[in-house]
Amino acid sequence: MRDDSVVEAGAWVGLDEPISLSIVDDTAVASEVETALRSEADLHVSVETDPNDVLDALETDSTAVDCVVTGYDLPGTTGVELVSHVRAIDAELPVILVTDAGSEAIASEAISAGVTDYLSKQETARQPRTVVKRIRDAVDRRRAHRDRERHLTAIETATEGISHLDEDGRFLYVNEAYATLYGYDRADLLGESWERLYRPADVEEVREEILPEVYETGSWSGYTTGRRADGSTFVEDHNLALTADGTLVCTVHDVDARDARAAEIEERLFVDRATDLLSDVLYVVDEEGRLAWYNERLPAVSGYEPSAIDEMSVQEFFPHTERGRIEAALDAVLAGDSVVVETAIETAADERVPFEFTGDQLRDGDGTLVGVIGVGRDISARRARERKLRALNETGQELMGGETQAAVAEIGVEAARDVLGLGANAIHLYDEETGGLVPVAQTESGGELLPDPPTLEPGSSIAGRVFESGDSYASDDVRADPDVLNPATSIESEVFLPLGEYGVLIAASETPHAFDDEDVVLGEILAGSIEAALEAVERTEQLAARQRQLTAQNDRLEEFASVVSHDLRNPLQVASGQVELARETGADSDALGEAIAALDRMDALIDDLLTLSRQGETIGSLEPVVLDHLARQCWGTVDTPAATIRCDSDLVVRADRSRLRQLLENLLHNAVEHGRPIEPSDTRWMTSEGDASLTVTVGATEDGFFVADDGRGIPPDDRDRIFETGYTTSSDGTGFGMGIVRQVVDAHGWSIEVTESAGGGARFDVTGVEILE
Repeated sequence: MRDDSVVEAGAWVGLDEPISLSIVDDTAVASEVETALRSEADLHVSVETDPNDVLDALETDSTAVDCVVTGYDLPGTTGVELVSHVRAIDAELPVILVTDAGSEAIASEAISAGVTDYLSKQETARQPRTVVKRIRDAVDRRRAHRDRERHLTAIETATEGISHLDEDGRFLYVNEAYATLYGYDRADLLGESWERLYRPADVEEVREEILPEVYETGSWSGYTTGRRADGSTFVEDHNLALTADGTLVCTVHDVDARDARAAEIEERLFVDRATDLLSDVLYVVDEEGRLAWYNERLPAVSGYEPSAIDEMSVQEFFPHTERGRIEAALDAVLAGDSVVVETAIETAADERVPFEFTGDQLRDGDGTLVGVIGVGRDISARRARERKLRALNETGQELMGGETQAAVAEIGVEAARDVLGLGANAIHLYDEETGGLVPVAQTESGGELLPDPPTLEPGSSIAGRVFESGDSYASDDVRADPDVLNPATSIESEVFLPLGEYGVLIAASETPHAFDDEDVVLGEILAGSIEAALEAVERTEQLAARQRQLTAQNDRLEEFASVVSHDLRNPLQVASGQVELARETGADSDALGEAIAALDRMDALIDDLLTLSRQGETIGSLEPVVLDHLARQCWGTVDTPAATIRCDSDLVVRADRSRLRQLLENLLHNAVEHGRPIEPSDTRWMTSEGDASLTVTVGATEDGFFVADDGRGIPPDDRDRIFETGYTTSSDGTGFGMGIVRQVVDAHGWSIEVTESAGGGARFDVTGVEILE
């Protein structure tokens, strides 16, 4: 590899360039010299009678004059003194002194002052070409010297190793890079043979193969293996050139180091390109708070040219109200903290762009703090998304205020348009009668795009497919979908958002790729709110219908209860009075006792029937109720010979006290009446006095309570029927008691289950109860 800076150095020698000549002398002498010089086309001659004019010109620009020709006798001074003044300005500028007569004293004085050449006026007059030649020689020597100096400077500062060897192969010159490459000082190599820098085998290769080619062709280039002062070797890119005087010029590169530098440069270029391609701003601020480095994203975001940015302070990128926060954040990082600041960049167009900046300390390889490094991220999209989410939350509340499904749908399409930017959209709700998705609400833009929206069939449309699957779907080319209704439609993009079992929200656009992932995600949030509002409307409508049904049913039951109470109870009361009268007159007491029992049973039937019909599945106000306390109160109303109750919990439930009392009384009565043995021979529950014994337990569970006995239990086949109205296994039972229990449970929203107790009897578990602390 050749070094162009060395090879082309000779081109700098401008020996044929024009010469700028300044003559300083009295008019007669100047005229004689000027006449001889002006005939030369490349000499630009100026004549000065005042020496100070020449000195002023040189002080202004020392390169303005290539040579000064001066006489000895000058106004106010001498030519020798002028030489001294010129040398003070430029030590190398050629100055030729022309005198009236030769004088050794003047010549000696002139030489001491630094004159370049010395001529007499007589010689100049006789041979004017001599002056021209002396001037050219002086200027050429100066130019050649300067070129050599520039050449030498280039060699000295070159990054490649350069050396000059004599005919015997000994170093005449090495630059600093050459000596350093081999691990020597320059003085160590001067006068030494090149063989010192190679292994014996490599020396032989150079002598037998490389040098013969150099002497034959004048040059050689290739790769050799150099040896450093410490004995290590390296591959070198080597160039040799033969000069006219038989010496050699050598240039050397360390291939590994060169490749490493190239890789480092490439890596830096890659990093620069990579940072410039990032969508975030990367920055470095020095300890003085100045912007020391930034990537191309900062000019793109701020609108300022790099030249303007380089002159700006960090605070100038931010609104005045934010600059104090920015300065405090930078100080905090320099003190050791990491910061995250949300602010805004104020652009060249006076616009504000929301940004989030991070900041951390930046240290050099020695660990010295050099400033702050961080990233700035445009959060405009995030802020917009946050605004949409807040608006969606407000929309959710508005949707819940819709009184009909049509009203909810209207609010929904308006929100999709105003909040999400889905201009053309519509909501189709499923209609059970038609079995299709019927259009219920549509924006104005949607109407312009599709003036007469059809009912969409679940099995033969994209919307129907989405409705059945429950999965959102966005299409960038709706016409290519096999389920598209109209392949010739002008619509290109659509997004379909299911509304649960109620329908589908559809947004459309005539632009391809109109919807992105964010549209789908935010759309699903809106769709969820619409679905919840539609469900609330449906539930409200169902409750209203149920309320109307219950009102009508209660009216009928109240009428029935009035009939039962009046038309049945009054005759029973008359019959009961007659039986009592008969007993008082001495009639058959056994027969009358049976009649009275029958009348009592009929009266109990009427009471239970009235309870069922008048209270049903309704409850009053809810309040905290201590279960054990209420259970013991109920136990006092039950005929409980030889039976005991055990309450061992501190459970407090939220319930309608009067209706919970009905539930407990019926469960306790059922335990006492149906828990005793059927056959007299069954003595498991007998006391020592021969009475049947029974224990009833009221206790707490994780989400409710239970009532259990250790009686004979309920057969598994009967457990599903015991809550049926009128069902009883007792000859004197009404069959309404467990029906009342079921009504109380349902009215509270609880559940009840019948199982076998630990003692082999019946156990009723009531669950779903609100338990209070």
